[in-house]
Amino acid sequence: MNNNIKKPLVHFISSLLTLKGWEDISEPILFQGEFSGTSKNLIDYFDNSSTLNKSMENKNYTLLLDTLASYDSAIEDDWLPDVIEGLSTPKAYLFLQEIKNILEENIPDEKIEEELVKRYHVINDSTNN
Repeated sequence: MNNNIKKPLVHFISSLLTLKGWEDISEPILFQGEFSGTSKNLIDYFDNSSTLNKSMENKNYTLLLDTLASYDSAIEDDWLPDVIEGLSTPKAYLFLQEIKNILEENIPDEKIEEELVKRYHVINDSTNN
């Protein structure tokens, strides 16, 4: 994956992982912390929107970007929902960590979707939460 795509995605995910509210959804999420330029919107992490738009045209990134768009939508109102991508909030947090791991492990583009599905099922099938 091109660094012009990967770096903003990892930054966005890192920002989400630092939000309050993952452990207790009755707490509002706050966009403050160690990341400068923290935003709720995925597109704000890209230097220009054309980079994100071009990545959306790549079929290898479709599931990844659709999944991250779900997280983007889930935080729109400053409160985490009970469920994100069909996962309870604690499991959604774990899945988001796995998405970041996938990006950092430099998995080949054509294997990203397969890895997302595999790791989603591992988390979804776990008995906790």
